[in-house]
Amino acid sequence: KQQAKFRTLNNQTESNLKKLLDKYSSDEWSYAFSNMIKSEWVIENKNATPDHFLRPANFEKYLNQPKQQEEKFNLPHLR
Repeated sequence: KQQAKFRTLNNQTESNLKKLLDKYSSDEWSYAFSNMIKSEWVIENKNATPDHFLRPANFEKYLNQPKQQEEKFNLPHLR
């Protein structure tokens, strides 16, 4: 596999990170991140980057997505 390029956060992204860390819980972070990596736009544009995720408007967009109802299976009663 080709090794990924690594770079540090720029000043704006680092500032956004600090503000978002102060404002949201770890559960909210996890939920928003999960929504971001499943986003069709992110997948199509290959843009699962810290710069994208840590923009406050983007973070809040992923955080405020409605929770998907879990698919429930109706099993016949077993005797």
